[in-house]
Amino acid sequence: MNNGSKIIPEELRSSDWLKDAQMPEGEEKVAYEFADWLAAIRNNRLAEKATRLWRLFRNGTLSGFEKALVVGALLYCITPIDTVPDLIPLVGWVDDLAVVLGVLAYLDRGKEKPESSITTNPA
Repeated sequence: MNNGSKIIPEELRSSDWLKDAQMPEGEEKVAYEFADWLAAIRNNRLAEKATRLWRLFRNGTLSGFEKALVVGALLYCITPIDTVPDLIPLVGWVDDLAVVLGVLAYLDRGKEKPESSITTNPA
């Protein structure tokens, strides 16, 4: 496994979500159902963050492991039965948002932060 996968807990690495995400059927399910899920979601923050994952999934720049994490997170979101079912208004999206934010944080790790635009005067 690659070095980045050591950060992900073993429970997640061996989860059905991640296993399904590594199968062509998982990617197909995301590609087929994401737009419908997005149209039905009523949580703007979740929709915005999930769309960011969708764009990463579609742009082809992720490693195999990173792509599996993104597909797994999107599968988790579009599946109505998960830790907290989406059928429970508002509360059902909390766990989805946590998963999406966790994957985004993982993907953002190690990226260089932009240098400050503030210049100092070396007096």
